[in-house]
Amino acid sequence: MYSHSHGADRTKMKNLDDHNKLIEALQGTLGEIVSLEEKSDLVYYLCAKKNETDVFPQEYYVVGLAAAAISSTAKRYGRPVAGLPQFRYFSIDDPYSGWRIIAYEIWRYKLQNHLPVDGSESLHEFAIHCAEYHPEYFGAYPAPVQTPYGPMVRYQVIENGICFLETDTGQELVSFSFPIWQTLSGYTQKIGRQTTFDLEHGIENTKGYLFFTKEYSCLPFFELWAEYNWHETDLFVLQAMMNAIWEYFPEYAATYNAMEQKGSHDLLNTLVNLIDMKELDISIRPEKMISITPGAGTKFFKLDPSTDHSPT
Repeated sequence: MYSHSHGADRTKMKNLDDHNKLIEALQGTLGEIVSLEEKSDLVYYLCAKKNETDVFPQEYYVVGLAAAAISSTAKRYGRPVAGLPQFRYFSIDDPYSGWRIIAYEIWRYKLQNHLPVDGSESLHEFAIHCAEYHPEYFGAYPAPVQTPYGPMVRYQVIENGICFLETDTGQELVSFSFPIWQTLSGYTQKIGRQTTFDLEHGIENTKGYLFFTKEYSCLPFFELWAEYNWHETDLFVLQAMMNAIWEYFPEYAATYNAMEQKGSHDLLNTLVNLIDMKELDISIRPEKMISITPGAGTKFFKLDPSTDHSPT
């Protein structure tokens, strides 16, 4: 039996029959409803268990096509609820399902109508994080104009929020937008450089970029490798990237490998605090290690000049 929060009073449904039809259809599509909360008229947040053996429920937004707070553009991201096509659902487990757009539009609607909102985060900060997943809705991250090495004069987009840059001093850099560099290890964040403006005002406040020299960008690219599926592209040579890590950051490579042997490389942010690695076990998984490949060199970056862009 699901719990129905005070924010989802049944009286806001047209009638009890409509409510029961919605619950029945949702359970047929999503599984047992554990909790249900009305965020706005015909906009719901719910938790459901697809199988009885599920330890944790999955989270969803459910939106009626007649919901005034949600745009038709946002509604198109949803999947129809079986047996009740006038409702759409958005899985929070799927980063590209559109659920962030629903959350954004609920927030915007409340602000516009002077209704109370939850949390201390600003709508601006939330939208910055959403742009990583939905640039077609929020707009792509712009290439930074200012860098720690002078103004940018030329750029190439690698991914939304990641750019290869050239500056007026001839420096080659890679910039990472705020939501992306926040996912990097603490060690790698310390390698990145900030603009003077971000240093003076606090990068947590400005939501600025982190910049890495072309050579030193081997660290953030390595840490983001799996997330962006770069192994399926021709952007980089992984063997050369790992060689570069050994060339420029041998302590990182050695500690990463030691922690991989121990099965705890997810604790990489403790890298600088690791003192003695002699007592770690040696159950090596070669495919997970940062290896050295003779003859591969350290030039891991491959760019297609046809996709270059310059600032206007």
